Amino acid sequence: MIAAWLVISFICHLTAFYIIIHLWQRVVQMQKYHPETLKKDIEDTLTAYVIEMEEENNRLIKELQFLREKRADDQPIERENNYTLSNPSGKGEPPSLKEDTYQKPVITKRSDEETFPDHLPQLENIKDNYEETVAAKALKLMKKGYNVNDIAKELNKGKGEIELLLYFQKDKIN
Repeated sequence: MIAAWLVISFICHLTAFYIIIHLWQRVVQMQKYHPETLKKDIEDTLTAYVIEMEEENNRLIKELQFLREKRADDQPIERENNYTLSNPSGKGEPPSLKEDTYQKPVITKRSDEETFPDHLPQLENIKDNYEETVAAKALKLMKKGYNVNDIAKELNKGKGEIELLLYFQKDKIN
């Protein structure tokens, strides 16, 4: 039994030494790669990313200026670089990517004659509902000449609560 434990211990020791040697080789390899070189690689990567972002921002600015000019001219707006894939054959088969089948969408202004879809309520049918707060009601009654006791009775609130509300709203009373 002791022999089996010694064999297992020997195998574990050999495995541990192998892992230690392998890690040591990786550390030596990483030390050859100088920190300055690592900093330069990181800097180059970040610089490339910043340049890419700048180009994308410039493209966006040009597109926005183009759209603004089109709106100023009251012409239909055609967006550049926003293509949709369509099937010109109309046979129900997927379009070939080799063909030039991209079409530009045309965005036009909404005319006043258009109406909302049926699932949306018409603007004329929408009514604003609001309820005055207790503080607003108390201020209104105070301006009409009611005293604190009368306001409390009218609003079914305590006298102390009304006094507190009016105290916090005293700049709106005058």
